[in-house]
Amino acid sequence: MKVIAIVGSPRANSNSGILAQEVLKSAEAEGAETKIFYANEMNMVGCQGCSACKYETDHCVQKDDMTHIYDELNTSDAVVFATPVYMFGMTGQLKLVLDRLFSYLTSDFLSRMPKGKKLGLIFTQGMPDAEVYSDYFDSVGDILHRLGFNKPEEIIVGAGLGAPGLAAKEEALLESARSLGKRLAT
Repeated sequence: MKVIAIVGSPRANSNSGILAQEVLKSAEAEGAETKIFYANEMNMVGCQGCSACKYETDHCVQKDDMTHIYDELNTSDAVVFATPVYMFGMTGQLKLVLDRLFSYLTSDFLSRMPKGKKLGLIFTQGMPDAEVYSDYFDSVGDILHRLGFNKPEEIIVGAGLGAPGLAAKEEALLESARSLGKRLAT
């Protein structure tokens, strides 16, 4: 069993990153192999819309750090995408990663990603109402489901954390992350 996490926060010690790390620690405790990627620290460019992945190859032809994510996605059993909400959606760093998943679609827009990968989504936000962006969160889950992921399990965090790093002091949130890690690893 392999569980990976991709964190979209540009901040070191971010709340979304802390929760993703906790998910992976719990998955490791269940015997899973884990790996975490911080999109902000990677050298990647956006999808160029060249369609080489549709008509020339079965993969993206760009040579950058996204190839490491592809390698891990191809062999993972579960994936966690974690991001704070910036400007009403995921960060640009994580959006870049999701856009590059376009290479998993054939020219007929069928997915070549193996079906049945478990999916965890972690969204942290400053809005007091944790459900204010629920339509957006559902949309992200639907997009990833169309690629072949299972329906997502989500951790949605509303306001109250404040500064980066405070998630590490919120035992209920940490327990939610641990529980998600256990479910993804079994």
